[in-house]
Amino acid sequence: MVMKFQLPVPPACPEDLTQLELLSGMLHCPQCRHDYECIDGVYDLLPQVTREASSEEGRQLLHYSESFSKRPDRPWYQPLRRLAMSLSNGFLYRWAARQLEQFARGQRLILLDAACGDGILRYYLSDRHAYIGVDFSSRVITRARRYHEGTFFRADLNRLPFPNNSFDAIVSLQSLSHLVHPENALAEMARLLKPEGKIFLSVPNHQSFKYQLQGITSVHTRHFGFENVKEMVSRAFIIQQMDSRGVWIPVPRMNLHVGLKVSPHWGIAFTIVASPKN
Repeated sequence: MVMKFQLPVPPACPEDLTQLELLSGMLHCPQCRHDYECIDGVYDLLPQVTREASSEEGRQLLHYSESFSKRPDRPWYQPLRRLAMSLSNGFLYRWAARQLEQFARGQRLILLDAACGDGILRYYLSDRHAYIGVDFSSRVITRARRYHEGTFFRADLNRLPFPNNSFDAIVSLQSLSHLVHPENALAEMARLLKPEGKIFLSVPNHQSFKYQLQGITSVHTRHFGFENVKEMVSRAFIIQQMDSRGVWIPVPRMNLHVGLKVSPHWGIAFTIVASPKN
C-alpha cells in the first residue's frame, strides 16, 4: 500500500526532489523508482553519487566516518558526551537557541538542523518547534534519534532531500569546514528556506589564536577567515549579523570555550544570522 509521509516537511528524493511515498517500510520515489531504506529507525536519503566510493562525495563520507563519528555509543556515555559538548560548543548551541526564540516570537517554527551530529542542539530548543535533523553519518544520526525527540534522516548537505521553501529556520553549526564545496550546501539551505525564513550559522575561525597555535585538524577540509566566510555566505544570503565568538581556555585534554563576543584574533567561530536572497 502506498502512503504519503506524514511530517511537517515530507522528505523528497535527493535525485529529483519528487515527494517520496511510504511503500512496504521503505521510501519510494515514483519518478526515478529508487527505494530508500530505513536502518535503525532512520531513513537513508543519501544520493547515489555519495554512495560511490570513487566520487568526491564518497571519499568525503569515508573520511568523515573514519574520524569523530566513531565516538563510543553506550548509554552510560551519553551524559558525559553532553557535558563535553556543553564545555566545548555549548556556547554555540545557546547562541542558536536564543536567536531562534527571538526570531520565533513565541510561534512554532519548522526547523532544520543541518549536520545535527548527535542531536545535542535539540536539548537546548523549545519543544514547541517541529525539529528535523540530518547528518552525513549513519552512526551519529542513529544516536541522535535514540536520545533526542525529533525526526532524523541521513542526508548529504549538498543535496538536501526536501522541497523548496519548506523551513522557517535552518541551524548549521560548525559543519561547513567539513565540506569540499560548502557553497553548494549554502545554496541548498537557501533553497529550503521560506522567503521570510532565516539561517543561523557558525563556522570555525581558522585565523583565531587557538587554530594558529594548535593547527587545523585534517577533518577541516576548508579553512575560513572573516573575509572568505562573508563572501561565501553572501552568495546565497543577505547577512544581518556576523560576529566572532568563543574564547579558548587552554586546558590539557579538553576543549573548553567561553562564549564571549570578541575580536576575530581570539574568537574561535563566526556566528551569522542571514536571510535568503531568493
